[in-house]
Amino acid sequence: MPKDPATPMIMVGPGTGLAPFRGFIQELYGRFPSPEGVQRGEAVLFFGCRNRQHDFLYSEELNKAVDDTYLTELVVAFSREQVPVVTLFQAWTYLLFLLQGTKSLCAR
Repeated sequence: MPKDPATPMIMVGPGTGLAPFRGFIQELYGRFPSPEGVQRGEAVLFFGCRNRQHDFLYSEELNKAVDDTYLTELVVAFSREQVPVVTLFQAWTYLLFLLQGTKSLCAR
């Protein structure tokens, strides 16, 4: 977890585990209880699971983090739904797009 809250974070949990990222988000709530007056970098979470109804266990918590502006964006891919909202390919394509935009940050 970056010490500087203005540092952007891209978190990817494609079915391999969400726990570390939940911890990051909870730490943001603890370090910055009020979003006012704190300049925070973007925080994007990519998360994959099989089914929205059975596997998206922390949907309320993660959507609340978006509503409270602790997460800038939440991108979820459901691999076993008949009509996926976001396919895994679309999620990875978006991730690559974001990473290309951060090349200048990494080069510093």
